[in-house]
Amino acid sequence: MTIGTLILGSAALLFTAYCLAACLRLAGVVSFLLAAYVIAFSEVVVVSLLLSPGHWLTQTGLLSTLYGVWFVALLVWWVLGLPKPPPFGPVVRSAREALRDPVLLVLAVALTGALCYLVALIVGTAPNVYDVLWYHLARAAFWKQQHAVAYIAGANDNRLNAFPPNAEIANAFTMILGRTERFVGFVQLAALGATAVAVGGVARRIGFSARQALFGTLLFATLPVVFLQASTALNDLVLASFLACCAYFLLSWSPANAALAALSLGLALGTKLTALIALPVLALVGAFAQPRRRWAGLLGIGLAGIVLGSYWYVYNHEETGSWAGHFATTGDPTNPDAVHSHSFATTVAHIVRLGIDAVDPSGSVGRDWFVYLVAAGLLAGVLAWRCRRREWSWIGLAAGLAALAFVVRPLQHGLLHAYQKVWVELGYRRLAFLGFDKHATHPSPFQSWFGPTGLLLSLGCLGLVVARRREFGRLVLVLALLPLVWIVLQGIVTDYNLFDGRYVVFAVAMAAALWGLLLPLRPVAWAAAAVAVTTLLLSLVHYDEKPSGVNVLGGPAPVSVWDLSRAEVIARSLPAGEKPVLAELERRALSGAVIALRVRREDVSYPFFGERLDRRVVFADRGSPPGADWFVVAPGRASPTGRWRPVVRNRGWRLYRTSASA
Repeated sequence: MTIGTLILGSAALLFTAYCLAACLRLAGVVSFLLAAYVIAFSEVVVVSLLLSPGHWLTQTGLLSTLYGVWFVALLVWWVLGLPKPPPFGPVVRSAREALRDPVLLVLAVALTGALCYLVALIVGTAPNVYDVLWYHLARAAFWKQQHAVAYIAGANDNRLNAFPPNAEIANAFTMILGRTERFVGFVQLAALGATAVAVGGVARRIGFSARQALFGTLLFATLPVVFLQASTALNDLVLASFLACCAYFLLSWSPANAALAALSLGLALGTKLTALIALPVLALVGAFAQPRRRWAGLLGIGLAGIVLGSYWYVYNHEETGSWAGHFATTGDPTNPDAVHSHSFATTVAHIVRLGIDAVDPSGSVGRDWFVYLVAAGLLAGVLAWRCRRREWSWIGLAAGLAALAFVVRPLQHGLLHAYQKVWVELGYRRLAFLGFDKHATHPSPFQSWFGPTGLLLSLGCLGLVVARRREFGRLVLVLALLPLVWIVLQGIVTDYNLFDGRYVVFAVAMAAALWGLLLPLRPVAWAAAAVAVTTLLLSLVHYDEKPSGVNVLGGPAPVSVWDLSRAEVIARSLPAGEKPVLAELERRALSGAVIALRVRREDVSYPFFGERLDRRVVFADRGSPPGADWFVVAPGRASPTGRWRPVVRNRGWRLYRTSASA
C-alpha cells in the first residue's frame, strides 16, 4: 500500500475545502464544517470525472490535479482577503462544558472506544458485505483498472454500470491513491461524522442548547445500522450525509446556504436512487422552515440539485438509450421477497412490514439478550451510589425505562406473528411471509434498523412533541414525524426488501435532532444512555458479517473475524463452492495476473482483484481473453476450451490455469 500518497492527496483535498469554505464567510462552525465536507466530496467527484475521458484517472493524474485545484483555491482565498473560518474556541468550550454532564460523558467515552474498534475493523479486516463485493467496490476497482469512471465492458450485472456513482467514486479515490482496499471504509466513516454534525447543527438551529444537541448527536451515532455501516463501503451513510447537509442548509436562508443546499441535493441524487424519496421530504422541511415568500427559491434549489445530480442518468442514456441504464428492466436476485405489484394490499403490507422491522432487537442474540436487564440493574446501582438522597422512585423509573429494551425482542416477534396470521387469513400467503428469513437479532450494516434506542427515543420524542405541539411549532413536529413519513413513502414507491432499514437513516437523523428534548428528563436520559451503550456493545460483539468471537454472558460463539484469512472473511458472503477458488487465487495468483471471469449475474467479481488491487480482472462470457492467466467459471457456465488446465473443482465452481504458466 502507499498510505503516504493517500495522505498527500487527502491533505490537498482538505486544504482546498478549507480555503473555499472560508471564502463563503459562513456564520457558525457547523456550517463551515458541513460546507467543507460538501466541497471536498464534490471535488473528488468532479476531478475524477474530468480525468476519465482521457483515461488519466491514475495515481499521478489524480494527485497532480488535486494539488492544481488547491493552488487555484489558494489564489481565490488570497484575492478575497484571506477570510478566516468561524472561531472554533467557543464550540470547544461549549463541548467541554456539555461533557460535564455525566450522561453525555458516558455516551462520549463509549462511542470513542467503539470508534477505535471500528477503525481497526476497517483497516484490519477484508470487506464482506454482499452488495459491497457485488458492485460497490467492484465498480470502483474496475474504474481504477481502466483509469476512468466509465462503463465496464461485459459487466455481469447492470448495477455495475447503471447506478449513480458518487460514493463509489470516493471509494475509488482511496483505492487509486492508497493502492489497497484497506481504507475504503473511511468514506462512510467520514459520512457518519458529517451526518452527526448535521444532527447537532439542526438541533442548534431550532433552538436547543449545546448539551441537548450533543445528546441527540451521540445517541444517533450509536444506532446499529448507522454505526456498523461506517465500517463498510456501502453508500447509505454517504447518501444520508448529503440529505442531512441539505436539510441543515435549508433551515437558514442566504445565497451561500442556498447554493450549498442545492449542491448537497445534487450529490445525494448522484449517489443513490432512493434519494428520490427524499425530494418530497426535503420539500416538507423547507416549506415549514421558510416563509411562503421563499418557496420559489426552494423550488429553484430543488431544480438546481436535480440538474447537478442527473449527470449519470444522462450518461446512461448516451450509453444505452435508457435513463436507468436498463437496470429497471431486470429483477433483483438478492431480493427473493420482492412483490412486484403496487396493488393496495401490497402497499399496505409493505408499510406495515416496514413498521414491524423498525421494532428492531439488534444485539439481543441468545442469552446476551439478558444483558439489557444487567445494564438496567447496573444503572440502578450506579444511580443509587451517586444520589445523595436515596430517590428510589427516580432510580426505579430510570432502571425500568432501561429495561424496556429487553421487551423489544418479544414485541417484534409478537407483531410479526400477528402480521403473518392476518395476511394468511386474508388469503395473501406471499405477503404474509415477506422477510421470513430476516435475522432480526443479529446486528448487521445491511439488515439491521435502529435498535431499541432508535425505536424508543423516536416514539418518546414524537409523543412529547405531539402533546406540546403548540409550544414547539410545526417544524419540530415535522421533524418528529419524518421517520413515519419516510416509511410510508418507501412502502408506496418501492418493493419490500430485507435490507430496507438503511434507507431510513436520513429521516431518523432528523428525528434524532429532537432527542435532546429528553435530556432534562433525567431518568429518561440515563435510561437512553444505558440502552444506547448496551446496544453499541452488543452490535460490535455480534456483528453478523464480522463477529468478535465472544458472547458477553458466555455460550457458543462464531469464529472471530480476527482469526480468519482474507479469503475466509470474504467467503461469508459467497456460495460455498466459491471459497476454495478464492483461497487458491489468494495463495497462488501473482501481482499483475489476469483473471478471466465467466460468472452469473448474482456472482461477485470484486474479491478477485486482491487486497492490493494488483491483479487485472476481465469478464469473459465468450471465448478466452488474450493474456489471461486464470479462468474462474461459475456453476452452469461453459468451461473454457484450449490451453486451460483445471486447478479447483467444487460444487460447480471451477478454476483453471493456463498450461503455459502451470
